[in-house]
Amino acid sequence: MLPRVRTYRAAVSLFILVLAAAGNLISQTQFRIPFYVSDNTVKRDTIIFGVHPQASYCIDAPTLKFGNCDSIREAELPPIPPLGVFDVRWIDTRVSPGACLGVGMGENITGFTGASDVDTFQVRFQPGAGGYPFTFRWPLGLSVFADSIRLRDPLGLPPQFGGVSVDMFTSDSARVTSPLINALYIFVYHPKAQTYPGVPTLTAPADNAVDVDTNATLTWTASTNAAGYVLHVSTVPTFAS
Repeated sequence: MLPRVRTYRAAVSLFILVLAAAGNLISQTQFRIPFYVSDNTVKRDTIIFGVHPQASYCIDAPTLKFGNCDSIREAELPPIPPLGVFDVRWIDTRVSPGACLGVGMGENITGFTGASDVDTFQVRFQPGAGGYPFTFRWPLGLSVFADSIRLRDPLGLPPQFGGVSVDMFTSDSARVTSPLINALYIFVYHPKAQTYPGVPTLTAPADNAVDVDTNATLTWTASTNAAGYVLHVSTVPTFAS
């Protein structure tokens, strides 16, 4: 007979561990946001931007932890490919001698120093054979991370000429149709401390219960501020298979 209770207990224990890792970060101002980029073909990439109190404005050698199972280590990308080859990367908004992002990065996490911070991220992009338009997407609900996050083109073009000026709180995508634009700015105004979910409590089946039916329903107490739950299931307590 399979040790069914061990299977259930291990699964729920891992589920609690995931939320506990986030719970340890209560009142920390740190976040990472995915930014999805595609050209007029199937070419696409995902790059990351965010803030962290242990980050700098250059390439950070130490790994930046956002949770026990969530970390980033910034690294310089290879050189920009020739024209006609799809490419997207974060580049430095500063010029020499202050620039320190090399030829660009796929993850750009800046340092958090205070609630009045205003962080600027610049994304450079070039199309593959499909050309323009470019489409940019990001998750909804970004208002939990800052007072304002805006996406703008560096040329300040009016909308009728392909200009981009988007409130990233009220929209989750933008398009660049003008070949004159090969970069965009993201402005993050006044990063906020996030309140992460607390640890839920298993209610059924009871911990260490025996002879639990394989069709049992797993239940737990609600976790404040949780947007959802992830449940891992394995046939062995160690999750080796």
